[in-house]
Amino acid sequence: MTFASETPNLMRTPEKIRDKEYHRVRRDDLSFRIPERLRDSAAKRSQQLRLLSSFEKLRDKFREKIKCAPIFICSCCGGLWYKDSTTVVSEQLLKDKGCDDNLVMKVLHVKQDEHRLCGTCKKSVFGRRLPRVSLCNGLDFPEIPEVLKVYSKVDRNKI
Repeated sequence: MTFASETPNLMRTPEKIRDKEYHRVRRDDLSFRIPERLRDSAAKRSQQLRLLSSFEKLRDKFREKIKCAPIFICSCCGGLWYKDSTTVVSEQLLKDKGCDDNLVMKVLHVKQDEHRLCGTCKKSVFGRRLPRVSLCNGLDFPEIPEVLKVYSKVDRNKI
């Protein structure tokens, strides 16, 4: 048994030869070649302009996003992040993910109105583990005594 793909298509060969000759003659004809080149170059220019405009849009979007400095604080590690690099979480969301109350209190260490987690902390917490870089692991700065707070306020007023 032979398949159609194994037998040469004898009917197709004369058609290929005829098309090949037609295209050769057509390429040599200046009345065809010049408008074709103009069309091709216009299409290429149009594509380049589209790519350039999309690049400019992306660049402008990036510049707009980085104007706002990394001011969003991760509630767990205390790191500063861009808005897009953090995820808003709540106590209820963490409990729904299976975290117990003890872990939730350790994770939401930084007191904020809106709790956010960076990607590293989020991955650990959603895996029901305390992140290694968590502030409750002893990485938090100690509370400033009242005496030192007064001196720091006085020094700032002198400047």
